[in-house]
Amino acid sequence: MSHNPRRALTLLLTLLLFLTTSGCATSTNRDILWNIVTNCLDPAVPNYDTRCRWPITTSAAACRKTTDVWDMNSEFVILRDVKMCDCLADKTFVHGLAIPRARVTGSEDPHRPDGIWQYAWDNAVKRIGNEGDIALVVNPPGERGQDQLHVHLVRLNDAGRQIVAASGSPGVQNLADVWRKADQLAAEKGLKYYGVLVARHPAGGFVVHVDARNRENDYTAARCPPSLTHGPHAASPQPGGR
Repeated sequence: MSHNPRRALTLLLTLLLFLTTSGCATSTNRDILWNIVTNCLDPAVPNYDTRCRWPITTSAAACRKTTDVWDMNSEFVILRDVKMCDCLADKTFVHGLAIPRARVTGSEDPHRPDGIWQYAWDNAVKRIGNEGDIALVVNPPGERGQDQLHVHLVRLNDAGRQIVAASGSPGVQNLADVWRKADQLAAEKGLKYYGVLVARHPAGGFVVHVDARNRENDYTAARCPPSLTHGPHAASPQPGGR
């Protein structure tokens, strides 16, 4: 058979096109949080170093390559969000993630646990202090980077405080009722998928706000102020949530 460079080039381009359109090309890993919850929480297990890509450590120097566990029980774990790696010099900046230890994709999952809100709130109080500053946020499916449910523990920004001020009466008195109230509000707005913002109401109880937009970016101080962000960290790989 004679060598035909043009035919060989055509076959190579066809193969590359197939790999790209068939999904074989590299894609964003949306299971990082699930892998951490599954493989990184117990350093005593056999082969921990090979099973876990983000081992537990308290070293600030290795912030983006490690897991920092703030709290854990049999159902949930609180991890440092990767955005804190940009703001290690600011001790007032807090961003954590409350994550189920069972497989739960997000707000759309029928198995989402009611208890995660109280667990997240209790830990946010320990880290942030003033309950009037606290925001708990879950982003909707189209506005998140990970497909393991994670509740952001952050502070309200000015827009978030306006939401609280305009909320009227509390949405719920008990955090165990957040998902039920969120479903009700989403149905009233005609939303199939939604994100949730939970904050303390000044009169007691809690505000529950739902929308199809990214609640974390819109209503919370979720990122380090630009003046304190450490440039070299910003582009590094990260085991974080959104």
